[in-house]
Amino acid sequence: MLEQIYAYLLPTLGAVLLAVLSFVGRALYNFIKERTKNTILLGLNEVLNIAVQETVDALDQEVVNKLKEASEDGKLTKEEIETIRNEAITRIKVKLGNSILDMLGDYFENVTQLIIDKIEAYLDEKRTQAMRFFEGLLGEGED
Repeated sequence: MLEQIYAYLLPTLGAVLLAVLSFVGRALYNFIKERTKNTILLGLNEVLNIAVQETVDALDQEVVNKLKEASEDGKLTKEEIETIRNEAITRIKVKLGNSILDMLGDYFENVTQLIIDKIEAYLDEKRTQAMRFFEGLLGEGED
């Protein structure tokens, strides 16, 4: 009688154990895959941020300041802004190179729009920092 129970339970327990191991193995694989994907995305984001910052800062010194000084009102025209933006996109793409651009393309549908968004975010950050700096200067005289 005991042998019949063992004969019935052993294959069943073996199948259950195999199913559990398969499930755990798949979960571990997915976990590692997601962690690797996140690490790759973080690295790509950092490389892109550096390329954007270096390019925007260089264009600011090379082109933007000279154009502002040359204009009567100290402002850029819409055409000048568009030209500078296109130059920034081109320089960033060259700086990143095809392999990084291809990797970005694996994760993002429109890499050019991603670059534009990063440029705008960096410019917003620079404006915010400048405003805080001047607010700090003005605030020091009030005390």
